[in-house]
Amino acid sequence: MFGKHVLRLIRARNDGNCFQVSKDDTDELKVKHVFLNDVLKHILLTEIKPTLIPYRQWEYYELPSLTNGTSKEIWSIKTCTNLESPRYVIVAFQTNLKDNKSEDITYFNNLNISNMKLNINSEYYPYEDMKLDFDARKYADAYYMYTQFYKSFASGNNYPILDFIAFKSRTLFVIDCSKRNDAIKTSTTDIKLEIESRKSFPANTKAYCIVIHDRILESLPLSGVVRGAI
Repeated sequence: MFGKHVLRLIRARNDGNCFQVSKDDTDELKVKHVFLNDVLKHILLTEIKPTLIPYRQWEYYELPSLTNGTSKEIWSIKTCTNLESPRYVIVAFQTNLKDNKSEDITYFNNLNISNMKLNINSEYYPYEDMKLDFDARKYADAYYMYTQFYKSFASGNNYPILDFIAFKSRTLFVIDCSKRNDAIKTSTTDIKLEIESRKSFPANTKAYCIVIHDRILESLPLSGVVRGAI
């Protein structure tokens, strides 16, 4: 989504603030007005090119409840065009936390997830299984993926907000799919998430997903139109 920004310049009624006249100079300032002919005007207008505005768009999705009593889940997140192909996918889980005023909403349950794969048109990310075990404190791969995502967005040499210990109780699974093979073009992109846990999913467990993909807007200065670039 984007908003329309308007810049209005109101010209003063006189040019008194545009020049300085000495006290001894009583002559009037006269400036010639120059008007371009149609040929030169056309040449100048053709030099005004559209402005490209690249940015990263964030889309939020929510799975109301994981299947209670099972340890595996396949979540069909969305189907989109090839132009909206994801670059990063962030996944988090919460059990009995949403709309619960007595609990800290900043916590995200790890659910002792053992493996998580993102399926994009039959391509899996990451390629190898994670083999996580949060109860045994074996979640270095998930934390590493989180720290790498943080470096790609944060400027400077800042450290990630969550350290290795805090990550266990505020787990954010980050899947990097930015290095996809763009040579293979398809009209649509199917995004699915495969989730595996070492334990059965508890009741009232919600899944949250943020899909980040690159977008480019094209601004046409002469008409003021802003549209998606092809």
